[in-house]
This record gives sequence, C-alpha cells and structure tokens, in this order.
Amino acid sequence: RTKGINTDEATRRELSKLFDDVLEKHTHPVLIHMDCCPKNIFQRRDGDIGFLDFELASGQGDPVYDLGFSLGHYFLFSALTRNLRTAMGCFVSMSKGYEKEAGFLESDSMRRLLKYAGAVLIYRVAGSSPAPYVPEDKVEELKRNGSALVLSDAKTLTEATCLLSHERGARD
Repeated sequence: RTKGINTDEATRRELSKLFDDVLEKHTHPVLIHMDCCPKNIFQRRDGDIGFLDFELASGQGDPVYDLGFSLGHYFLFSALTRNLRTAMGCFVSMSKGYEKEAGFLESDSMRRLLKYAGAVLIYRVAGSSPAPYVPEDKVEELKRNGSALVLSDAKTLTEATCLLSHERGARD
C-alpha cells in the first residue's frame, strides 16, 4: 500500500528496509484485512468489534499490519482535529480487541506497527489514493509526521505520541 508514495529518500529507504525485513522474518499465513481504517470497523451491540470491506484482504502477511494501518488513520484524524488523546484512546480500545483475537505479538511488533502508521500518514496525503478530506495546508505537516514515525526507533505508543506532539509543538 505504500508503493508510489511521494516522500523523501531517507523515508523510502527505511520503508524498503522494513519491507525486506517483513518478507524475511514476519510474514505468516494469517488473514490481513489490508484496509483496517475506522470507516471499516464497527462495534456490535454486544460490544464485539467487527470489520467491513474485505476486498483487499490477503491470506499472508505481517500480523501487525492492520493495527499499523488503523493507527496511521487515528494519527491522521488526531492531526486534523488536534485531539491526540481521544484518537489514542480509540486506538488502544480497538487494539486490545484485536490482540485478544489475534493472540500474541512478537517482541518487535510495536516498532513495525509504528512504522506502518507513519507510512499510512504519508500514503493518505501523498500516495496514489490521497484522502479527499485532508486540507491542503495539512499535507506537508502530515508527510513530516509520517516520515518522523518511519525514521524513528520508537518502540511504544507513548514514544510515538510524544514524537508527534513534539513535531507539532515545534511548528505551532
């Protein structure tokens, strides 16, 4: 999904390394939704989480890809609404349900998940299918935030949110 994104050389290099690493070590026979964004997630009356729109689904891939894809969208919405706390609360709730169903995650899963989230930020503003709801004046900020996540060595959600808050604070 990140093929053809318009970003800087360092970010493309890091995404290429991530891609190679995933193919070599983290690809498993598992259902990957491939479009796990908030518009395709719903909560049933009994509290269970469900998913819609499986047209891009794959039977093999990195189990944390969907979480990273979803987190990237939560970061995107938080940048547009300036409400990072609410977006992270939504993501944490969703990811707990996902982990409950998916089982264990590998020790470096969060590092990859955060890089996927950064790639999604870039993809949604500078990829082959940009989000039409992103204002033009936010595009460069979101590309910088996405690159910062891709290039960082953040291993926790807290580190990533601090990084994004710092990036925003430096510009606000």
